Order: sequence, then structure tokens, then C-alpha cells
Amino acid sequence: ESLIRAGRVALAMDMESRAAAILERLLSDYPASKHLPEALEGLAELRAKESLGPDWDQAAALEAADHGRAFIAVLVVRKLQAKTANNGNTYHSVDLGDRGGVFSCTVFGDSPVSETLRAAGEGAVMRVEAKVEFYQGRFSPRLNRATPLDDEALAAPGVLESLVETAPENAEAMWKEFNDCIDAIRHDELRLTVRGVFEEVGAVFRWVPAAVAMHHAYRHGLLEHTLHMACAARALLPLYPQVDADLALAGILLHDTGKCIEYEGTLATRRSRKGILQGHVVLGYQLTRK
Repeated sequence: ESLIRAGRVALAMDMESRAAAILERLLSDYPASKHLPEALEGLAELRAKESLGPDWDQAAALEAADHGRAFIAVLVVRKLQAKTANNGNTYHSVDLGDRGGVFSCTVFGDSPVSETLRAAGEGAVMRVEAKVEFYQGRFSPRLNRATPLDDEALAAPGVLESLVETAPENAEAMWKEFNDCIDAIRHDELRLTVRGVFEEVGAVFRWVPAAVAMHHAYRHGLLEHTLHMACAARALLPLYPQVDADLALAGILLHDTGKCIEYEGTLATRRSRKGILQGHVVLGYQLTRK
């Protein structure tokens, strides 16, 4: 975060050489950062000004930054897929990441890391020892060793916080405002229905993401998404007196509650069997009907 902010300031102040140095350091030290596209775009802008010379190339700069460098990181197995190559050999396609971003890599079946990943599964937290490599211009390191973290290691201060991206707003404050929205429903039966649903799923609703990979795909994302919709509705409903405000607000608050059942996993979110078979709309309807 500090590097990308410094890079933005340097670009804004036309400090081109300083901006280039900062952005190149971000590429080198944090190749899985979510700010990688912005850093590449900034360097491309500098190239257009011929600050880096006519021969600069994004992919080449990224690969040259630290190709072959060994690194150690604590990462979450976000996605793990077993596949078979054209020659019949098996391998795993793996997505690893922390709160700063995600990268993909390939682990072949004859690697000792392959069995470790298969046994740990998606959502496991691993201490990864790897070497920086690139494939078709994309960061795709070679994993040399992977060790699952035990509960004691996961409980160390700051470990879990470093692994999961969270909503930018304070979760406690959002939850309080969310409950104010429920209380704003004047129709007694509707308000009690909405309150009953969140008494059942509220603990999960407060932290679950709103999606696996699309909008608000981070911890507390569903709470943030639903609250923003409710706040927008409360601001707009006075302009539409023909709309039943209580019914509209209740529908907004409940519309994605089925995702509390559709999604599972604490560190790596995936769709549950119920979620795949029924979907969050049906699951949310069933919750409300109860």
C-alpha cells in the first residue's frame, strides 16, 4: 500500500525517475500484489513519455526484476484443481494468495509438493518455499516445498489478518447501521420476519463475502453490499410514494441471505453442495419462509 501510494504521488508530481524506481520495486518485492496492474500501467505511462527509453517492455521488466529469486511466504490455497496433461501426466493448477493478491502456478504430479497440497485441500494455510519464475509473462513460481500451518501457528498475532482481504469499512459499525435499517421497517410482521432471519444467519452474514470472485469478494463483503443497497433505497424511496417502502427495504435486506448457505470456507470461499444444487435465491426464500 505504501509503495503504490508513493508511486502515485511521484507520478502526480512528474518525478518520473523516482516513480519508475518505486513501481519497479513494487513489481520486484510484491509480485502477487493487487496493485500490480496499476504499477504496470504507471510504468507504461512513463514509457510513453520516453522516460524509460523506447525498448522498455512490461513483461520483460517484470521477469527481469527478480527471476530465480527464492522466497518464503505464508499463503492460503484459494483454488486447487487436479488436471491431466496431453501426455497423460497429472498435475495440479493452484491459486495461492493472501490479502494482497492471488497468483497461479502449476505443480506436477512427481513433485513432493503435489501430495502435500492434495492432502491439505482448498482453504489450507501453507508456508511456501518457492523460486520466482514466469510463464508467458505471468508470475508463476516454482514451488519447492509447502508445509501446512498448525493451529498454534495460525493463532500467532497478525497471521490470519494478513491472509484475508476485508471490507474497507468497519464491520462493527456496518452491523450497527444494518440493524438500524431493520428497525426502520414500520410494518411489524415484516420487521419481525427480517429480524428472525438474521437471528438465524447473522453470525455468518456478518463475515461472508458477497461473491467468490466478483463484487465484494472479501470478508464482510455481503454485509457491506447489502447495507449499501439499503442506504441507497432509504434515500430514494421518498421519491417514489407509490412503492411500499417497508416491503422494498425488507426485500433488499433479505435478497442475498441464501449466500450464507451457498458459500462455505473461512479463508478460501467456495460454493457448497447446496449452493451448487439450489443457489442462493432458493436458499434465501427457504430461510424467509421459515
